[in-house]
Amino acid sequence: MIVSLFLLLILLISIKYCYDLHQFNPEAELIELHNCNPISIQEKYKLRSPLLIHNHPKIDITMKSLIQKNPGYIIIDDDKYLSFDSFDKNENPLSVYQNEKLCKDLSISQSLENISDLFLNKLNCNHRYSVSLFKYKNRLTLSENKNNILILKPIQNHITIYLINPKHKIDINGKDESSIKKWSHKIEVNENQILSIPPNWFYFYETNQNDTIIGTIKSDNYFTVIYNQFR
Repeated sequence: MIVSLFLLLILLISIKYCYDLHQFNPEAELIELHNCNPISIQEKYKLRSPLLIHNHPKIDITMKSLIQKNPGYIIIDDDKYLSFDSFDKNENPLSVYQNEKLCKDLSISQSLENISDLFLNKLNCNHRYSVSLFKYKNRLTLSENKNNILILKPIQNHITIYLINPKHKIDINGKDESSIKKWSHKIEVNENQILSIPPNWFYFYETNQNDTIIGTIKSDNYFTVIYNQFR
């Protein structure tokens, strides 16, 4: 009986957290913070607005340094196998998107873990760290944040990111990235900044002609982790 009541309580709490996850602020605007104080960050995060945090130390990694330190490394990206030489010598646009193995193998995860500590509380779990590499100009397709926490950190170069409030979900449905920019918040994010994207917000970003490296952090909490994995 006690076990059944306990499981029911866990289920009810999970339902509440999953319901709360879908609540968004229709009037949300970008909030900018000029320090990396965890208390301030977590307080502002509760407002369900995008957070742009300035004055965060640059991660001292470049495409050139990765190639020099790992000349024979083969990147496994879905069904593609790419060597670092491809990024060094290829004249066509190339991209590797949110690769967790690459992030771990090249010891980038530790730097991203230090960033995630600014946002996480005792309920957060299922932390995932990944890295994206881009050569020349690229545009990422529209995505939706289906996690409790999503953080982007430019490591090399900057990105132009377009954030779209969930209230525009119907407006952007079925449209390509070029035609939905009018509903978006356009933000430039550089190597000394961190961007936090609220749950259920839509986003895509563009890179320029230079080599670009982006770190991504995703996390859930104990009551939403299963729901987030299957939605």
